[in-house]
Amino acid sequence: MNVSQLEQELLQHVPRVDAEVWDRVGMIVGHPDDEVCGIAIALDACLETIQAAAAQHANVLLTHHPLYIDTPTQFVPQCRHASSAGSALCMAVQLGISVISLHTNLDRSREVRERMAGLLGLEAISSLEFPLDPGRNGFGTLAQTTPISIAELTAHTAQVFQTEPRVWGNPERSITHIAYMGGSLGHLEDMLAATPAELIITGEASYHVLQDLHYRGIDAILLGHDCSEMPFVNILQDMALSIVEDIPVVTIQGSKQWWTYQGV
Repeated sequence: MNVSQLEQELLQHVPRVDAEVWDRVGMIVGHPDDEVCGIAIALDACLETIQAAAAQHANVLLTHHPLYIDTPTQFVPQCRHASSAGSALCMAVQLGISVISLHTNLDRSREVRERMAGLLGLEAISSLEFPLDPGRNGFGTLAQTTPISIAELTAHTAQVFQTEPRVWGNPERSITHIAYMGGSLGHLEDMLAATPAELIITGEASYHVLQDLHYRGIDAILLGHDCSEMPFVNILQDMALSIVEDIPVVTIQGSKQWWTYQGV
């Protein structure tokens, strides 16, 4: 199987049409005709994961986050005065690594919806984007549960995602409808408010969006962008293993890139 064939098989699972129009999905850099000799899977396409892929003798790096959204102005080796995305692309070319990313098309997939609900011990009802059409791919997950307090849900979520969440809302508030949105909530508050969700588990959101949602009856558990999507690496691994035979598939489990001060 060559790199182009692998890309097409992956896009059968999560079609390009499901991605946002501004997104960078599929192969951003690489050699379409190269035979795939190994696949490394990571959350981010960056200098560190490209080096790790080469160290694992993989010539394909499969990620959720693409190398870039806005095209860098320079593609030069790593230095302080050039973007790391341009330097990472330069390194990928030097090392012969093809980079394939499945970003917002993966975000909209049934695989993400069901896997993330399952990790939390919930059953997905629908996406957040199309709550009245459960069979349709869409952003986020809407799930229902027996009554649980925000404090209890936060403790469970912290254990599942191995992080220290920031929380909006009364810890004692009891909720039954929970939403999940990996990465950044962005400005999707109106989409969220159109569902029965009482709380959103997400990676990050702005102060003003969170304040607005709180006043509209929707609280939030913030995991950190990367932590909220770490399970996507395993989803991509399963996808790759369903496609290839006799080709090594390895995961690069990145460490959390930030820390929380506990002194106050």
